[in-house]
Amino acid sequence: MILPSSSRASAVALSHLIPGINSIPSAQIMGMAMDAIRGDSTLPYDRFHAFQLGMFYSSSFMAASALCGFALIFFFPGDCEKAEEQG
Repeated sequence: MILPSSSRASAVALSHLIPGINSIPSAQIMGMAMDAIRGDSTLPYDRFHAFQLGMFYSSSFMAASALCGFALIFFFPGDCEKAEEQG
């Protein structure tokens, strides 16, 4: 991904904004998902199982966003060098 120098700051800002937008409502979304998994059950096992699945899903999303962040860290300096060579 090679960006012109005038757009580079905007691209980095967007790469920080998008995870921020996703992480703000994540607690509410996980709560709704856990309530949907648990249903109307008040049994301690069902509540714990719903909590386990919710934490597993949130950890999976966190790992995926970390991989995207590492990809950004890995490729951004090379893209900047390529843009400077072309510009």
